[in-house]
Amino acid sequence: LISHYSGTMVRLFEQYATKYGVPDCLHAHDVHLAGIAASKLSSKYGVPFVFTEHNSRFGQNNVDSRYRQAYFDALENASVRTAVSTAQGMALEEFYDERKYNFEVLPNVIDPVFTSIATNRGDNVKKEGFVFLHIGSFDENKDQATLLKAFSRAFKGKKATLRIGGEGHLLAELTVLAKNLGVERQVKFLGRLSREMVVQELSSADCFVLSSRYETFGVVLIEALAMNVPVISTKCGGSEDIVNERNGILVSPESIGELSMAMQDMVQTHQYYLTQGLRENVLLKFGENAFVEKATSVYRRAIEAR
Repeated sequence: LISHYSGTMVRLFEQYATKYGVPDCLHAHDVHLAGIAASKLSSKYGVPFVFTEHNSRFGQNNVDSRYRQAYFDALENASVRTAVSTAQGMALEEFYDERKYNFEVLPNVIDPVFTSIATNRGDNVKKEGFVFLHIGSFDENKDQATLLKAFSRAFKGKKATLRIGGEGHLLAELTVLAKNLGVERQVKFLGRLSREMVVQELSSADCFVLSSRYETFGVVLIEALAMNVPVISTKCGGSEDIVNERNGILVSPESIGELSMAMQDMVQTHQYYLTQGLRENVLLKFGENAFVEKATSVYRRAIEAR
């Protein structure tokens, strides 16, 4: 697969270069295929390349040993090496320890669709009560089971709802769990959501909750904040770069008690977060202008170092 992908990328690059000329810099995302291909192109054509890792396999110690040397060889040619979060950068530096690579942070950027819509949030009481929202694939890593148990502990029979978007192999199991916990009428499984539907759900949510065991970044957190929705997240890696005392609450992964308390605290302190300029502050760090400035600096250094 790697050989086939690399060969395809070389052919596409040559077609591009014939039409537009050889580029000044390449940017590869994920070492497994793109990084290896970019390294070969860099060696063949003398074009510097920037590398950004997004994959969670490194932080979860889930790297296939068959590809280890190929990853090491690929990154040897990178002019600048980056990760999407501080925690992931540390995991990568540990993995590539013998090479002593440094990984700086080049975070993900907020999709403009989440900042183009005006929000006018108040503390109005809805007929369904306080609305928590979660979006993610239904798998063990996203750990919706802990979220359901925490919600049940705090709000069973009370005026609150939990809306869950996504799909995956655990859907049936989670549906049964919600029923066994006695909150099936307060929990709504939304199915797969389009980008427009995510915007709609965030527009009516009071708080977004991320219950993952591990995330390299956590794009949905910055999307929620861009919609002026405060967040609760586990300390799952990327979230520590995003969540702070002004925009939400961090809890330990897999802790029903901590998550339940955080959800109760959020109901009480929700109005405070709405006064903290959630959108403005997240744009300063993860908005388009912030990303362009950082990426331009990275590209410039890569070109100058060649």
